[in-house]
Amino acid sequence: NEDMAAWLQIPGTVIDYPVMWTPKDENYYLKRGFDGQNNSNGCLILDTDSCLNPLTTNLIIHGHNMKSGSMFGSLHRYEKQEYYEEHPVMYLYVPGNRYTLELLAGCYVGVENPIFSALPPSEEERDSILYQAYHNSTFVSGITAGKEDRLVTLSTCAGDDTLRYVIIGRIAEEYLQKEENPVQ
Repeated sequence: NEDMAAWLQIPGTVIDYPVMWTPKDENYYLKRGFDGQNNSNGCLILDTDSCLNPLTTNLIIHGHNMKSGSMFGSLHRYEKQEYYEEHPVMYLYVPGNRYTLELLAGCYVGVENPIFSALPPSEEERDSILYQAYHNSTFVSGITAGKEDRLVTLSTCAGDDTLRYVIIGRIAEEYLQKEENPVQ
């Protein structure tokens, strides 16, 4: 499927899915499966303002909070410190690269929160966003993001249309794949 932009995996969890990107219609995969057919689970969706080439400052990936635990239905498990300790990293595979992401914080935010901007915030705005995320995090990682770090934000609904639970990670390592590429 040409709309697949990446693959997200959190080892030891059910999160092991393609990430779709349709910048002309961000909601196309909201209620469609990878094959484009109707599917209430939808797909993981890369935010319209996010871009993999060149890599934006904050990649935002949205996913449904499914009661079955599929898609991002299990993100809320990060409300427990033990769960974070068992799953502190995730991987984002893009054509030619694998990014290792260290999880920084998990917190509840309103949909108007500036964390949902893929556009580069000012240094003060970024510091404020990260301070709030660390301060309100449901787990303690002890990891912080430097000024040059790129972020990845996973977002899912949290009860109503105005609240989201987000997991914020930083790209800690980039591995250039030379032979095998899981995203083709």
